[in-house]
Amino acid sequence: GLFGSQWQGDPTLQQALGWSSNEQHQLVEAAVQTFEHGVMIWRGDTRQIYAIYDDNTWGVFDDTFAEGDMESDPSLVAPGGLQQPVRGFGKVWRNNPDVRAKFGWATAKEKADSASLQDFERGAMIYLAGQVFALSDGPQGRVWK
Repeated sequence: GLFGSQWQGDPTLQQALGWSSNEQHQLVEAAVQTFEHGVMIWRGDTRQIYAIYDDNTWGVFDDTFAEGDMESDPSLVAPGGLQQPVRGFGKVWRNNPDVRAKFGWATAKEKADSASLQDFERGAMIYLAGQVFALSDGPQGRVWK
């Protein structure tokens, strides 16, 4: 599938991710937002938000945003040219001081998209916005490549 040659050509990636949970990648509804120090990806099929940091670590959060929730916090004012994330991304960012500290501010608005995704024993590979994210949850912790 889409990720096969990358996975087959990298023994370190094979060790980190393990075997694929399904034969082919799937196309899922997604959203993406860039930050000063990373990117957030919303995965529509599982309603999870991946926080992928520039230091090659990542975390995953349930998307608990519901219509009617506070979309942003007016007391948080972004520096010029940057912005506060809103809705689900914003809720994760506002409610987790470590996430906010590691990411900094959003550099662009979130964008709806589709992602090609394949789950593995210890993580996932995601192709979105022209980039492949290999997220492993293995012996070295949560790292991405």
